[in-house]
Amino acid sequence: NHTDRDKVRVAPEGVLRILPGTDPYAGATMPGSGTTFLPTLGISVMSWDPRGSVGSVYQRVDKVDKDILNKDWSVKEKVNTGYVKGDLEGKLFGLDMSGNVGVQIVQTNQSSTGFNVNGASCSDATTCTNGTYVLSKASHSYVDFNPSLNLNFDLGGEQALRVGVAKVLARPTMADMRSSLTYSVGNSGVSGEAGNPNLEPFRAKSFDVSYEKYFGTKGYVSAAAFYKRLDSYILRTDKVYDFSKYMTAAQLATTSPVGNLSSPSNGKGGSITGIELTANFPLNMLDKFWDGFGIQASFSMTESSVTMPASGFKTQDLDSSKNIPLPGLSRQVGSLRAYYEKA
Repeated sequence: NHTDRDKVRVAPEGVLRILPGTDPYAGATMPGSGTTFLPTLGISVMSWDPRGSVGSVYQRVDKVDKDILNKDWSVKEKVNTGYVKGDLEGKLFGLDMSGNVGVQIVQTNQSSTGFNVNGASCSDATTCTNGTYVLSKASHSYVDFNPSLNLNFDLGGEQALRVGVAKVLARPTMADMRSSLTYSVGNSGVSGEAGNPNLEPFRAKSFDVSYEKYFGTKGYVSAAAFYKRLDSYILRTDKVYDFSKYMTAAQLATTSPVGNLSSPSNGKGGSITGIELTANFPLNMLDKFWDGFGIQASFSMTESSVTMPASGFKTQDLDSSKNIPLPGLSRQVGSLRAYYEKA
């Protein structure tokens, strides 16, 4: 399997200015003599179609500064996956068993472009010229070996036990992989913010087990437990960084090039565990009058041993010196759904 992903983000910005001329007030004659009546005011005003005014009345002037340049980047990702899977069927521990075993070898090549920007001097279109920013290109490649095993046991009486063991990964967002860097020199030194073109995925070893009891063709209850051992995850951290290759000679003469750089990086270690209870009850199990109606409910509890420094995230009303749980992890999730499904 070959996957090719490209993401390009371009944010051109500009302003319209009246073409330079001899008018000391930077004015221009209005094209034509059209008017438009404004009913809410009861008056007529001079008017023209501005879409034809660029080049004759206005000139478009590109607007460039560190914030605009930081929006322009591209990321390319090529993923080649080779895999093999074998089906399993027979008896194990005296129970009828089916399932599969397999392995994936995943090769990833990623590259990115972006701008490295001197935010101290690149604050507007006048000062933000080549030299205050440079195009940056970077690439990275890595290989993952992901085995997996899935087993289904028939316990009889419409009961099943399922077990899964696998090594899994989840890719980073492309915005985090951009090769962009912007920095500023202030009274307290130099600091910056960047993407990370060398960023690698979330990786984990997972174990899942579930018990399922079926009632007819649609009714069931299940209880599942899972454990994921995190080999790597993604967080934004501050690290000590040498900005000397981006700074000007004048800046280096007055300021130490060593400062803090905030960027996404791969953390290591930790685990996620949880249980999930699910039930689906077609109401025709109670009375044929309710045929087609049903109720579905689920509830899960999740715990994680992973904590991250709050300073690495955009948080509000939170002490940045404290740690926070794994972002996006909800400890309790419940849902209740009523449905009608027939024909």
